[in-house]
Amino acid sequence: MICRPNGETHQALGELRARLLRLTLIGTAVAAAGWLPAVAGGLLHSPTAPWDGLAILALCAGCGWLMRRGPRGISLAAGLYIAGITQPLFYAGQAFGVASPVNAALALGLLLCGLLIGGWFLGAWTAGYCVWLGALAWGELHGAWGPPDAVHDPSQMLRLLVGWWGLLLATGGAVWLFARNLEGSVTVAQGQTAALAGTLNALTRETDLDQLLGRVIGSVAQQLGGKWATLWLHDSVADTLAVHLAFGDGHIYHPADLPTPAARGAVAATELPIWGDIVGSRQPLVINDIAGDPRIRFKAAALADGLQNGVVPALVVGHHYAGDVDGQQPGATTLQRGGSGSRPGAGATTHPGDPVGATGPKRTRRGGVG
Repeated sequence: MICRPNGETHQALGELRARLLRLTLIGTAVAAAGWLPAVAGGLLHSPTAPWDGLAILALCAGCGWLMRRGPRGISLAAGLYIAGITQPLFYAGQAFGVASPVNAALALGLLLCGLLIGGWFLGAWTAGYCVWLGALAWGELHGAWGPPDAVHDPSQMLRLLVGWWGLLLATGGAVWLFARNLEGSVTVAQGQTAALAGTLNALTRETDLDQLLGRVIGSVAQQLGGKWATLWLHDSVADTLAVHLAFGDGHIYHPADLPTPAARGAVAATELPIWGDIVGSRQPLVINDIAGDPRIRFKAAALADGLQNGVVPALVVGHHYAGDVDGQQPGATTLQRGGSGSRPGAGATTHPGDPVGATGPKRTRRGGVG
């Protein structure tokens, strides 16, 4: 994930996986219940009927029981389901041969694995599927079992394996990316909700503007897993960015107190490529590698804080650019405020002094909180 999830985010991700697993179990149980009468009526054929359908129903029931045992039970249920549902797929591959289209169902197994478990387990499961297909083809070639369309020569076996392995690797990679994006969306949504709650709480308690802004950007930093949150103000006349205040380690800092001397003065907007990219594109900006991104101005300070990546979603009000919010892992985050007026807000950064940042609604300097 781009932002380091806190406890609430982990809980939200767990709830999402629990919902997906519950729906998967219901769908699988319905399919198994429909399979049994179809086989009994002669519409479908299976040499292991009705035990295959009954076993899947028992698997779904067992996983449902485990899900009632809390988060650990949900994780065990997901692993048990993936392992259990793989057995019929392996049997079908052995019965019909490595050349049979039935092996494409392994891609469905990877999809379920990525959504229900994900992480390193998806890569391990993908490798396991590839090893299984290799053993299956090797066994057919040497007569260990004889499906209807068994492979008979090494060249045919190699072509089939290259095709199946390519499908599984492509599916595993696509599922991994999809799962990461889904988890990232949950993390961002959870962080936005918590940051909004913190902002509303500050509005009801603080009367001093700087104290209020400090609490607001501090709330954003906490939810994004940031060490620092820095509020930059944009001078539209001089086209410069300057730090107004920063939040770090539970304290509010003014420019003169910042630990990075280079961040204490105004910086020309033209010297900050990320600011220009955000204003020009009005699209979320993802920084995958701070160390290798030439747009980061205070890179040494950012790397010293252990920062690795970040996301900068732009905020647009109507047809006007309002700003952006930057979250980096594992450290500094910046809140920027942008817009028109005498001194519209600009953004915060990976480190107090590197505006790649975070913004709020469009307001002038005197306009109060955005």
